[in-house]
Amino acid sequence: MRGFARQRSRSVVASDQPAEQAGMSEGALLNVHMIWLLLAAQVTVNQLNLVSHSVVAAPYQWEYPYLLGIIPSLFSFMALPKNNISYLVISMISAGLFCIVPLIYGGMEMFPVAQQLYHHGGAPLTIPN
Repeated sequence: MRGFARQRSRSVVASDQPAEQAGMSEGALLNVHMIWLLLAAQVTVNQLNLVSHSVVAAPYQWEYPYLLGIIPSLFSFMALPKNNISYLVISMISAGLFCIVPLIYGGMEMFPVAQQLYHHGGAPLTIPN
């Protein structure tokens, strides 16, 4: 039995696993895509002046480079069918650059506002951009 398991290809072994063990669940993946789509809609509406600024808030500076986070996803989708390591390397580097760094910058930008809310117990009238 063990010899048979060693001879099976990785794709067959991976297909035997349930979806929960193989990676993210479909619900979590859907949530990530919905957040990205909502952010893209906000930036598009703001840039094209489709709605007044009193209805839709202006995007923060970190949200623009975060939208470029679709680039690593495209490279990883191209790499998976053929197991191309160069596309995977590009995907990982660009994921750090376009997905993680803007979130860290946004967190640092929002930290003083959160600290003010925590210490004073009240919300400021405007959140600085």
